[in-house]
Amino acid sequence: MQVSTESAGDETTSAVQAENLDQMGDVKFVREIQEASSRWPQGTTVAQCMTELGLDDYTNQLVVKQGYDMLEDLDGIPDEELSKIADECGMKTAHKKRFVRAFSSQSVMVGTLVEPSRDSPSKSTRLEQIELQEETKLALELKQMKEAMQEDKLKREKEAEMLKLKEQIEQQQHTQQREMEMKLEIERMKTDFDRKLMESKLQQQSVDMQQNLVMSMNSKDSSFRANNEASASGVPGNTSTAATEGVALAEGLDPKLRAAMEKFIALDASGKVDNLNSTALTEEVKPMQETFVSCKLIYHTFLLHTKVVVVAFNKLANGRSVSGVPKSPIDLKSHPDYPVKDVGGIGVLMKDAPAHWLCYDYQQRLDLLAGYPYFNSEPVFKNMLQIVRDFDVKKLNKDGKRREATRVVAAADEVMGRLQAQEIRILLDLNAKLKQWREIIAMRKQEEEAAMPCCGCVVM
Repeated sequence: MQVSTESAGDETTSAVQAENLDQMGDVKFVREIQEASSRWPQGTTVAQCMTELGLDDYTNQLVVKQGYDMLEDLDGIPDEELSKIADECGMKTAHKKRFVRAFSSQSVMVGTLVEPSRDSPSKSTRLEQIELQEETKLALELKQMKEAMQEDKLKREKEAEMLKLKEQIEQQQHTQQREMEMKLEIERMKTDFDRKLMESKLQQQSVDMQQNLVMSMNSKDSSFRANNEASASGVPGNTSTAATEGVALAEGLDPKLRAAMEKFIALDASGKVDNLNSTALTEEVKPMQETFVSCKLIYHTFLLHTKVVVVAFNKLANGRSVSGVPKSPIDLKSHPDYPVKDVGGIGVLMKDAPAHWLCYDYQQRLDLLAGYPYFNSEPVFKNMLQIVRDFDVKKLNKDGKRREATRVVAAADEVMGRLQAQEIRILLDLNAKLKQWREIIAMRKQEEEAAMPCCGCVVM
């Protein structure tokens, strides 16, 4: 480090450096360095400098052990090297800082105390360089500070934006949840209304059906008793049929069908339909279903058979038959249920019916009907089955064929009128009651499932 001999220049340079360092916030220390350095003429020893800097404790290490005797020995040493020298001398942090700043190239800390030479730049140029360096350093610090402030501002803005977005999402979720709750409440109210309306309709249907069944049973019993009393007194009973009155007054109701009616009425009047859960009610309805199917099958078969008989003998009875024999099988298009459908009612021909349903003389069906006890005891059914069974084309002439065919058609018409007015009507009522019970079971099951918590969720 070179020392200048011009004291005036030294003072000016030191003043400029002090002003720059004042802007950096280290004024006190810089002034101490300035006062010390202003008294360091050429030829000053390092020991003197260390004493003035208050670093006497490290003089022995620096001078004796490392050999830095004169101030010029430290001239031009970079800050990194000075820091390393301070570490080797065992300086503490604050002492190390003071040492490095005092001997750091002196163009920044102490000022250029070098005596100008012909090859050295002028003092004004060196001052400009110092000012430029300080301005650059301050500008860099200001830029870093500005960037840090900008980054902090962006961070705060981002946090505020995220908070606002979170609030918007929470508000939207709350709104959606509220709308969903309102929608569910509306659906629940609508379901309750529909359920009550359905229950009201089903209850009314139940009352109507029960009344119809009771009236039907009473009508059959009254007719049966009247005919028995008339027979006992020798007075002919009421033998009017569906063809004359529209309602067949039977001598007695099929015991199997009567038992089914009584079971249906008993279950409907027991109150179990209103009180049992879906599973228990299903068990109660199951035997009713089996009883209904058993009764339905035989009457369904008889009505279909009767329809085929009427068509098969009709042309022969009218004298328009070319072959002179009943037609078997009949043409599908001539069947009263044509065009046939995928789903039919009781006694109605369907598309999937087997081909023998169009034959009046299909033996297995005839045996099935003849083997049913009630059809062998009830005159209207027994009469028709007997007439068809006794019809023999080979034993009859043309007039005889026509006469017997007319009897067959008349007997079949009477059976159809009886079935449709009585047994089929009762079966339709029972079927409607079964359908009503199935609807109640389905609705009750749906209510039970809705009332059951799913996966531990709380039902709102």
